[in-house]
Amino acid sequence: MKIALRVFLGLLVLLILAGVGGYHYFKNQFLSASPSRLTVAATASPIPFTWSAAQLGDHYEPHNALFLPVQVAGLEQPFRMQFDLGAPSSVLYGPAFQSVLDSTGLPIAFVDNESRSYAQNVAFNIADASVTVSEMRVMAYGEPVAWGAETPPIIGTIGADFISGKIGAIDFPNQTIRLFDQLPASMQDASFVPFSFQGRRVILPIEVDGKTVQAMYDSGSSAFGLLTTEENLARWGAGETFSYDVNSWGQKVPAHNRASQHAISIGGADVPLQRVSYLEWPNKWQARLMSLSNMGAMLGNMPFLETTLVLDTQTQQFAVLPSTPQTAALAP
Repeated sequence: MKIALRVFLGLLVLLILAGVGGYHYFKNQFLSASPSRLTVAATASPIPFTWSAAQLGDHYEPHNALFLPVQVAGLEQPFRMQFDLGAPSSVLYGPAFQSVLDSTGLPIAFVDNESRSYAQNVAFNIADASVTVSEMRVMAYGEPVAWGAETPPIIGTIGADFISGKIGAIDFPNQTIRLFDQLPASMQDASFVPFSFQGRRVILPIEVDGKTVQAMYDSGSSAFGLLTTEENLARWGAGETFSYDVNSWGQKVPAHNRASQHAISIGGADVPLQRVSYLEWPNKWQARLMSLSNMGAMLGNMPFLETTLVLDTQTQQFAVLPSTPQTAALAP
């Protein structure tokens, strides 16, 4: 959510400066990404994840963000990183990462490229999965580590490079993620549907009210079901509107939400939408840009909370599976 909004802001600037030509240039940039520099070692163990809750205005949201457990060699302190498939590449938060370096003395080299800072040869564990990144962006965001805190400090974001080249299965009811190099036998008979992973953006076809829409899935937008236009908020929502501000890299953006009784057809399954939302983008162009770039909406985690979302980035096929006990659903 945070990174996606920032991308749209950049697209707006290019449109203003360069007109239609600028739009086509940035559309290509948006749907492109540098080669993945992240490697995940194979692990047979499911990776657990946790939810963080938040009070958003008058609304309490139990599924505000999704976090993965992180361990850094030489430190007993556990950490967390947000799982955000809206980000094509994983990033580190500068103040927290500097705290880690100060405590470990790890010989991390830094390079600067186009006013951005990158750490080289970063290694850490996500549960039992060993992760190495040859070059990882370090952003001036977040706070230094509060050592000994009961809640593990957040040191960065895990993006779509984590599942690139693999089959990722996000089991929401059991709160686990599995990475496969080959499709497990338990999923062989599932109904898979094509999706786009261009630029490491997860763009899924959905059907609502008989209309097919291309929706960018952003696991960082946990508090949302379907992010769409103001008109669709009225069309697909029900009851009173509740509003709050979304914090996007320090910028407040008003979000307006309604409960929804609609269902969407996605990945061979019908799932309840539960909530429809509309963001007051800083400029109305941004809502228009979502349509122009063939993305009619954005999806958060809410529609998938009772399912397992399988993203096969090798073949660019995906499926939405009903929830089953973990031993059966995740059998190799």
